[in-house]
Amino acid sequence: MQLVHSEELDLCAVIDAFRLPGQKSWDQARAAQQSFLAKHQFLVVAKKGLASGPVLRVTPALFNTSSELDRLVDAIWAEPAMFT
Repeated sequence: MQLVHSEELDLCAVIDAFRLPGQKSWDQARAAQQSFLAKHQFLVVAKKGLASGPVLRVTPALFNTSSELDRLVDAIWAEPAMFT
């Protein structure tokens, strides 16, 4: 997985963007978005327009529990086989 974030510490946020291994195209990002919702019940948003290519964006909030975040991490690690 590749995390996509600013290198400037002052620009950190709860929103995070990532790419799955082998994910390069907009169609792959959309397929991953649909998979996260169907398989894991997580809303992950496919975003395009970055110079480095399409990403998946997730926005955890302060009210999310540790177990919900653990489920998100498990779902992310379960998906990489999509594009390899």
